[in-house]
Amino acid sequence: MSLPTAIARFLREFEAFDSRFVNAALGSLATDAALPEQAQRRLDLRARLILIKRLAMLRAADNPSLALLDRVIERTAGLQQKYDELMRNRFAHPCGQAGVFQEPLRVWLPTVIEIYDSIAELENLRRMMAAVVDRCRLQQRDPSSSDPGVFNETRGLVTGLA
Repeated sequence: MSLPTAIARFLREFEAFDSRFVNAALGSLATDAALPEQAQRRLDLRARLILIKRLAMLRAADNPSLALLDRVIERTAGLQQKYDELMRNRFAHPCGQAGVFQEPLRVWLPTVIEIYDSIAELENLRRMMAAVVDRCRLQQRDPSSSDPGVFNETRGLVTGLA
């Protein structure tokens, strides 16, 4: 696979992770069905990942799950930088002629191996997040005993959200 093709694939995979996968994780953990759409419009990727972590905490996620989410947030930040730089470089965007690509504006020019590693890292992040979401969703708990509740500005502490 050529470098421009690999970069285009990475950009598509990252955008799918950002929009579809993170929103699906939010939807799985949220009690409000509108939350994923609202979060997509108003929050950047890092903020939505932190929101996922907080929703997992509300569902009494175990410490290994929360540590896993911390690693997802950290690793996603690195991939976000690569994505942003590639988008700034406009390297993967045609200049108008089929198959002709602009030269990068910055010094960093990734190799095909670096791009493949980034794509593999995205897949690992998907698996890690899916594992945490599954643990949270499958976890059975007694709402009356261990439910930390959710703070609602108009109603105060709301418990029994499972």
